Amino acid sequence: MSLKDLLYPKFCVGCGFIGAYICPKCFKKITPIIRGVCLWCGKVSGDSLTHPGCLQRLNIVATVSIFEYNPFMKKIVKNVKYRLARGILDELLNNITPEHLEGLLKFKKVFSGALIQPIPLSTSKLNTRGFNQALILAKFFSSVLGLKTANYLTRKNNVTPQAELKSRRERYKNIRGVFGLRPGVRIRDKKIIIVDDVVTTGATVYEASRILKSHGAGEIYTLSLSR
Repeated sequence: MSLKDLLYPKFCVGCGFIGAYICPKCFKKITPIIRGVCLWCGKVSGDSLTHPGCLQRLNIVATVSIFEYNPFMKKIVKNVKYRLARGILDELLNNITPEHLEGLLKFKKVFSGALIQPIPLSTSKLNTRGFNQALILAKFFSSVLGLKTANYLTRKNNVTPQAELKSRRERYKNIRGVFGLRPGVRIRDKKIIIVDDVVTTGATVYEASRILKSHGAGEIYTLSLSR
């Protein structure tokens, strides 16, 4: 055990076990997603593709997520985002196995040539938090898929945290207009994968995709840690 571990011991976010943020026993509570769903209607979609009829309303071809957003994953995400515990996310990513990524790797050919765009934070929130969890995830997925990350989007202002809003309507209204495209960026016909930590109603990734499509982007996909 290092001096750092003695002075600042890690406690499991699930059970309080000393020595790890996510102990082996609690790690088993993290459930991989087995069945994909259409992001727009929420009905089962074997390949996580947006149904053809729904695609007319949603410019996202497929939504791929690794884990279910169950109570334990929710606790992990809240600790990372609101208690600034980046080490928890780093530990989680270090313990993801090839078996957890089987669903994602099925898309490797589909994603070929795409650029990975993390959901940006506003400058003030980035300064407060010290890191963007979506960027950390984007770099992880970049290494898994062998793709480059992009920095096309900006975030114009802070809004009420999406987690505090319940309905899809409230979330869409809340996030509308917060993203912009960086000056001088050209994205016409580019295939882009939007990365966020959690996808629930899809309001955030939808708004990001709307901006990208309005500037000529090609196929848009969504990739998240959990859903």
